[in-house]
Amino acid sequence: MERNAYEYSQILESLHEGIWITDEDANTTFVNSRMAEMLGYAVDEMQGKHMFSFMDECGKAIAIRNFERRKLGVAEQHEFTFLDKNGRLIHTLVNVSPIINDKGHFAGTIAGIVDISERRRLEEALQESEEQYRDLSENANDLIQSVTPDGRFLYVNQTWRKMLGYSEEEIAALILWDIIHPDYIHHCQEVFQKVISGETMSNVEAVFVAKDGRSITVEGNINTRCKGGKIIATRGIFRDVTERKQMEKALRESEKHYRLLADNVTDIIFTMDMNLRYTYVSPSVTRLSGYSVEEATSRTLQEVLTPASFEVAMKAFTEEKVLEYAEEKDPTRSRTLELELNRKDGSTFWAEVQLTALRDHDDHPFGFVGVARDISKLRKRQ
Repeated sequence: MERNAYEYSQILESLHEGIWITDEDANTTFVNSRMAEMLGYAVDEMQGKHMFSFMDECGKAIAIRNFERRKLGVAEQHEFTFLDKNGRLIHTLVNVSPIINDKGHFAGTIAGIVDISERRRLEEALQESEEQYRDLSENANDLIQSVTPDGRFLYVNQTWRKMLGYSEEEIAALILWDIIHPDYIHHCQEVFQKVISGETMSNVEAVFVAKDGRSITVEGNINTRCKGGKIIATRGIFRDVTERKQMEKALRESEKHYRLLADNVTDIIFTMDMNLRYTYVSPSVTRLSGYSVEEATSRTLQEVLTPASFEVAMKAFTEEKVLEYAEEKDPTRSRTLELELNRKDGSTFWAEVQLTALRDHDDHPFGFVGVARDISKLRKRQ
């Protein structure tokens, strides 16, 4: 046992990455020499100290949330910034996992840590190239903005200015909440607080208000810019989705009429997204397959079809993708296939399936609508 412990210790000490182990309260129970060296300490100086002792305030806020995720059993990789003994920021890449004891309880964390400070310095040098950044952002089709933690605009790009109709002088007098629709202010304030706490927010939806009063629905991602361990600004990139949202609303309004028809036919009517996941299946699926609507909607295409028919279907989808790039494609085309489907009781039945792409106003496909008709009796007669 002692020999194994010695060999284990030697392995940890020989690694080029830092190893950091904490208990369930985030107190340090072990660091190897590389970890201590990375932060400018001796191993004994770090032993027993709370993990947060090696972070600035910004880092602590992020670490508190991350540690709660460890307690939930989440292992992950992320970048993190520590403070070394001299107060310098050390940028690292952390691979961290929870430690679970033999009773299944959370007992601490173990992390492998690599110093990426040099890489980050190069990245920051690139980010500081204002001329390149502005050339890129000024010619982007998306709305780009940078906002201070107190809501003042540091920068907006040309697309932002044109779409909202404000001059640079007017923007200098605005704060973020001046251009947010009243119905979205509470939601956006919650998002903003999360961002300035260090979180990166993806797929954020908001409604901007232009100078002339128009509402502009946008979606985008927001992150932060830190300097000296302190968040100095948020950076957001948004896309105008007003027209798409209007189409989705019109689609929802017509859905009641569509479902009334679909729910009362004997054929199976279904819709799928571009990843071939079912988004709707009509109630007639229960009579033909034995599956409830909920069960049928959650099944994958591979589960629905027999292996041979699955190959036929995937070949057809591949051919359709090729046709999408043809110079003279027909956006109204449909594809009819004869496929064998699995029933809940283990038997199968044959169906004639007609598939048509669902398209947006630019004729780009965003899903499929299909009709499946039971042709088992017809197949037997043949």
